Amino acid sequence: FTVINRSAERLAFFADRGMKCADYTQMPEGAFEMIINTTSAGLKDDQLPLPTHDLERYFARAKIAVDVVYGKQTPFLQAAQAHNLQTQDGLKMLIMQAVKAFELFFLRDGGNEPRNGARDQGSEPRKAQNERNGESALNAFDAQSVFNAMQRAIALPKAVL
Repeated sequence: FTVINRSAERLAFFADRGMKCADYTQMPEGAFEMIINTTSAGLKDDQLPLPTHDLERYFARAKIAVDVVYGKQTPFLQAAQAHNLQTQDGLKMLIMQAVKAFELFFLRDGGNEPRNGARDQGSEPRKAQNERNGESALNAFDAQSVFNAMQRAIALPKAVL
């Protein structure tokens, strides 16, 4: 993939880490599957992340457009739809990030087995122990139930794509 940005300074961060980079005015060679808008353009306004003529050049060579903004049809997604691209807002990405964070914090080795005692954190003895240790209420829940609910929630956005 290619990281494209409006700022040379920001591109340097990615280039220093060995990623392929380009200024937004430099069209990468060949077609590409997906354009992902990671800017805040369209979050609270009607702005596009790039000038219209540049964005149209990218749309002409892509198949899918994704915006990290979720819960609304941004100008970026509207423009992509006008160019017959499949579109997706950032909800699925948000849910997947939450699932990954949950796995990292609460599950052993990224598997389905809760970390030490997480399955029983909602029990009365564990609640009392949490209170004695000054732990937050966030830890006093059944981690496996939350994980199962999150797995069910992942299925919802798939119909949107």
